[in-house]
Formats: sequence, structure tokens, C-alpha cells
Amino acid sequence: RRLCVQGVLEELEGRVEALVDGEEDPPVLLKVHHTRLLHVLPRGVQVDGRGQWAVDPAEDPAGWLDGLTRPTEAGVRVCAMLADQAVVHTGDLDEDELRWLSDKGPTEGAALARSFGLELEHRLEGAAWVMPQETYEGRVAGRFRFPGRGRSQAGTVPHAALLLIDSFVAEGVRGGAGAPGRNWCGMPRSRVVGRLGELAQRHAWWNKDLRGDLPRL
Repeated sequence: RRLCVQGVLEELEGRVEALVDGEEDPPVLLKVHHTRLLHVLPRGVQVDGRGQWAVDPAEDPAGWLDGLTRPTEAGVRVCAMLADQAVVHTGDLDEDELRWLSDKGPTEGAALARSFGLELEHRLEGAAWVMPQETYEGRVAGRFRFPGRGRSQAGTVPHAALLLIDSFVAEGVRGGAGAPGRNWCGMPRSRVVGRLGELAQRHAWWNKDLRGDLPRL
């Protein structure tokens, strides 16, 4: 279905779901746009003398992945990750990729992001291509880029809320005390303040007044 939506396959007769559902000899006729198909097939796959994949990904997926040829240029690899993943974490990169992301990511990575109508958001823990803030209405996605970074309260509060999620999931009780509903995780106020204190020590850029008044935060 995804290939049909992307225009790689065209349904001339019948529906592709009939093939997926396993109907016996379904009357389905598909047109394959081979020039578009080339853009979705992985490159560098090892083939045999007949031009077929040497390893069947259904039978040996690990072997098939190991046989893929990785791009030699670190920048190509990182940009491919940025285009394919929501977030690229620095812990998943090798030394060459880390060096490229640090040295050339802010310029070349950002330039490539702009060609897709996106922006490069680069932080210590990784990078991502994101929608520019001006491309959406505030009433739909909020008044600021979440979590927002700066010494104002508008940056500290959403960032603290984001970082507290892991604590609520790990330590909170679903539907427990402090939970706003039965499907929410609740945690005692004193424990929340304690976790905020630990986070405030690691994030010196947080608003000074809120860092000094954790119960208020």
C-alpha cells in the first residue's frame, strides 16, 4: 500500500490488499514504475550471477544487512540517518561521523535540511531535522519550539517537564496519588521536587529564580 501511495506501484485492476490478505489467485494487475523503484531499493546489495540478491533477507536478515555497502563518506552516512530517523544520537555514531557532525554538520547538514524545507537542530546529545517554527500555526503546535532553550521561564518549564517524563514512567504509579487521571502516572510532590533538584544541578542555564525555588517549578 505504501508503494502505491508513493507512486511506485499503480493499481490497474483490483486492489493490492487482495494480495496481502492471501486471497487465492486474486484478480489484481499492478504496473511497476521501475525508475521510481530504483529510489526505494537499497544500494550496494550483493548479487549473484543472475543479478538476484545473493542473500534472501527473509531467510537471513542479519546476513543481508551485513552485505550492504556503507557509503565511505561520513557526511553521506550522517545525512542519510538524519533523513531516515527522527533523532540521530551521538552515541550511535563512529569517530568519523561524530567529527563530521561537529565540524560540518552546522553548515552542510543545515544546508541540506533547508533543501527539504527543514532546519537542523543540533545539541550535545545528537541532532535532528525539524520543521521551522514559522511553518506552523501557534494554535496547532504551540507558541515556541519545544522544549525551548533559554534562561526564561518559557524555556525552563517545558524542558523540565520533558526530562521528568522518564522519572514518572520509572517511579510513578499509574492512576496513583497526584495523577490527573486513571491512565496517567502520579508521583509524590516531594519526589518530583527531588528529581528537579538533580536536574537543576545539570542544567545551569535554567531560569535562576526557578532553580532557587524548586517547589514553584
